[in-house]
Amino acid sequence: MAFLPVVTTVPDRATVMNAMADYGVAQGIFTDSGTIDNIRRLTRGGIHWNFRTVSYVQNTVTIRSIEARMTYSLPDSDITYSTVPGQRSSTRMGFFTNNGPYTAYYLFQHNNCIHAVIEIIPNVFTHMSFGVINKVADASWTGGEYITASNLGEVPSSDPRNFTYVSQFNVYPFDGGYGRYLTFGGGNLPASNVGQFRRSIGANDLTDFAGIGIEIHDNQRCRMMTRRGMYQRLIEEYTPNDFNFRSPIFPCYVRLYDSVLLRERFAGTIPGVGYVNNRTISSKAIVDSNWQVFPIVAKTTTDSLIHPANIEEGLAYLRA
Repeated sequence: MAFLPVVTTVPDRATVMNAMADYGVAQGIFTDSGTIDNIRRLTRGGIHWNFRTVSYVQNTVTIRSIEARMTYSLPDSDITYSTVPGQRSSTRMGFFTNNGPYTAYYLFQHNNCIHAVIEIIPNVFTHMSFGVINKVADASWTGGEYITASNLGEVPSSDPRNFTYVSQFNVYPFDGGYGRYLTFGGGNLPASNVGQFRRSIGANDLTDFAGIGIEIHDNQRCRMMTRRGMYQRLIEEYTPNDFNFRSPIFPCYVRLYDSVLLRERFAGTIPGVGYVNNRTISSKAIVDSNWQVFPIVAKTTTDSLIHPANIEEGLAYLRA
């Protein structure tokens, strides 16, 4: 099944986490490697995707999230979750302070990818996507596994305001611009990023994982499609036309930095997700028969503390 019918009245983050994992196993993409110390573990091709729910205090605010991390070996405790070889830091799907219940979740599958959209409160969303990309013809390199998510709820110590769901310091899924790539933080503040992408350079350690975003570390970088990325100008320019109010759905391209040529090269696509101008598309609307469109966070809002209102930026997920 390419999508799971919407599930409403979701009690907590653990329900969301296990639903994503169960769906990936049911679709035959992953093998279930069990749960230990609140860590739900999935496996495919010798790579492990590990998920856990976390809460931490930042600037007096308790932030709620689901963390995910790809590793080369299975963690067997909450401690080894962050120490076994794998991606440099966790990727967080943030819910800000909301500990549930949530309005609904939506799950989509295409090829070897799982896409999840959680409606935290009515018409306010957070996203996560994980799996293996579709490589282009030049597929001799090893890798292609990824995780990316909306990190909602970053409250900087320099900003005294407590944002309801989002601050200007958040990062968003499939980013091509300002994605963060950090090591694990100290104390009760785990560092996070918009996502990580595996391109093995033979070390089987941290250097095998490229941060998704603009920064280059260990001669690695991965850039995707959305905010401040390759489609930013296109989304602004290709507004819905006056005849049928439609906009193109742009595919999710994946680009990798080539440290020899000192430039990026096209690596492949993430199937089943696209970027679209949603100015005339309602939240959760189904367009072109089988694409369901969601704003990155919220399309419109009367709450000035929910930021931003994604009047133009939407993510479309394939239902077939």
